[in-house]
Amino acid sequence: MYYFLTASKDASIYLQQPTQNTGLDEILEVSKVYYGSLKDTARTLIKFDTNTLSASLASGNVTMSIAELVLRETEPTEVPLSYSLEINPVSQSWEMGNGT
Repeated sequence: MYYFLTASKDASIYLQQPTQNTGLDEILEVSKVYYGSLKDTARTLIKFDTNTLSASLASGNVTMSIAELVLRETEPTEVPLSYSLEINPVSQSWEMGNGT
């Protein structure tokens, strides 16, 4: 049995544009791009409302042995054969942006 959880809010944030927040966009960006010596990094924030899942696990209605986060690539360019992503919890509240 599968239990799917969709994000309750999301955003892409950018090193070189610190006030830009592209929530509600159909594509979340994760990248590191160099423009000459200038590095621009795009990070994605994703929030999941886990209250229902937690209650279902506590009551025994849902059991699970593994959890997976599935991300897909769109319009990939120069993607290496092997790479890794760092995933960390967000330490403070944040607002979802309102468009691309």
